[in-house]
Amino acid sequence: MRQTVLFVVLTLAILFGLIYWGIPSLIKLAVFLGELKNTSQPVESQDTIAPSPPQLEPLPQATTSAKLTIRGFAEANIQINLFNAGEPVKDTLTDSSGSFVLLDVELKDGENTFYATAKDEADNESGQSSRFTVIKDSTPPTLTVNSPKDGNTIYGATKKILTVTGTTDPNNRVVINGRFALVDNQGNFTLSLSLNDGDNPLEVVATDTAGNLTTQKLTVRYLP
Repeated sequence: MRQTVLFVVLTLAILFGLIYWGIPSLIKLAVFLGELKNTSQPVESQDTIAPSPPQLEPLPQATTSAKLTIRGFAEANIQINLFNAGEPVKDTLTDSSGSFVLLDVELKDGENTFYATAKDEADNESGQSSRFTVIKDSTPPTLTVNSPKDGNTIYGATKKILTVTGTTDPNNRVVINGRFALVDNQGNFTLSLSLNDGDNPLEVVATDTAGNLTTQKLTVRYLP
């Protein structure tokens, strides 16, 4: 009987201990495991990495055109912003390969300095691309033929070789009757031609870097 009473007392003590200490401990353990699970979930991070600057294809140094097409490449499917002298002028999106085309970019008279930036979906913007300066020039080049003069008559077998001389703007190209003349750094040009008997028409064409032309026509008569 005594052993039975002792057994009952011990059993009640164990049950009381489980209720008092065990269940709260189990609850705390469950809460801890839940928090541990939550902290193990991946945390979505914000994209703060800017794309690389776009690359522009080379542009002409000068042109007579009022508009220009600009091509280039960057990362795929991002926005390209084009600037002229620091002012935004046009934008587009790259395709799946990273290529882009900006059509009908208007040119101002004189210098136009272009560069581009790229912006991704997270609004991260790249640095500036390389800069290209394009001069819009619609002014014809200067051209003066110093020798010979229109209507000159040249006599004698020793004068069959004619030297045409004149001046134009530096860096211009001069073509006389389809042949390139030599042009120095000051714009002086010269070319020697063989004359035919009778009238010899001469066409002198000066072309600047933008493609503007100035033409002079004259006729020289040769009598051997």
